[in-house]
Amino acid sequence: MISQSELRQSAARFERWFADEVSAADADEAGLVLRAAGFAPQHLGGNCLGWAIELPDSLQAQITNEYLTLTAGPTDGACWTFTVYDTVHGCNVVEDEDGGSLQRAVARAAAWFSTFVKSQDVERLAAAFYTVLFSWLDRDALAMVRARNATPEYGDSGACASHDFCDANMAMAHAFVIVLGRKHDGDADADNALWNEAWSRAKARWLTAQGGAS
Repeated sequence: MISQSELRQSAARFERWFADEVSAADADEAGLVLRAAGFAPQHLGGNCLGWAIELPDSLQAQITNEYLTLTAGPTDGACWTFTVYDTVHGCNVVEDEDGGSLQRAVARAAAWFSTFVKSQDVERLAAAFYTVLFSWLDRDALAMVRARNATPEYGDSGACASHDFCDANMAMAHAFVIVLGRKHDGDADADNALWNEAWSRAKARWLTAQGGAS
């Protein structure tokens, strides 16, 4: 059995090794690029030092309930890739195989992160929109919304029957403030795209009767 003294000595040796590795990494060009991109050194097991950036707590808590880490590391000399690691389930959810320069790997990681955030905003906004409608409409009204949306008149045209029972645009505007903490900007293409995508998602998932209208 390993004694407490031996454990402390082993931990001290690891801390010295890690500190030396971090100092060396911070001194080279790769370290400067990664630090500037928001990454920090992380022990990846054995004698492997990587760089990681953790997704914001707000996304972790409200969206996936999973803790994801973007990690960049050299795979073959100057060939860099990135992975997205789920520390809850202990597996990679994204494995970047297109190795290249460090700057290119960081750029791909940033692009993935941007796409991830956008997709989560759609999910959050769709759920908030439905929650607002659920609080505004009674059960019978919601049932009629779902039934009408399942008909060709609403399904084929892209219209939503929620407009027949309330000011649904105000419901989405309220959801926008709840999720993003600001008002919808009708002059911003990104805001309009998010609005439309979230509405479509909510309509398909919660506001349309399955199997068609009865």
